[in-house]
Amino acid sequence: APFPEILEPVRRMAHGCASSAWTIGFYTLHNWMLALFSEQAQSEAFATRPFLAPAPLAPTGHGVACNGGIRLTGKWSWATGVMDG
Repeated sequence: APFPEILEPVRRMAHGCASSAWTIGFYTLHNWMLALFSEQAQSEAFATRPFLAPAPLAPTGHGVACNGGIRLTGKWSWATGVMDG
């Protein structure tokens, strides 16, 4: 769905509670961003558990494939929602 359509429930909620609307909108944006990734990435993220993702918009690190996964290195600033990702 187009992003403005996805945000319509958030807009409606904001009339009653701006704080709740911010939280829902925040995670809606991040999950919507993941939905733009490949089908394989979506399957890995969404298939087995509830998914909450922070969305650092200025990534400063890099990932390297290693035995059994990916090793991330770099330095990141604090990002709201990162404790839930």
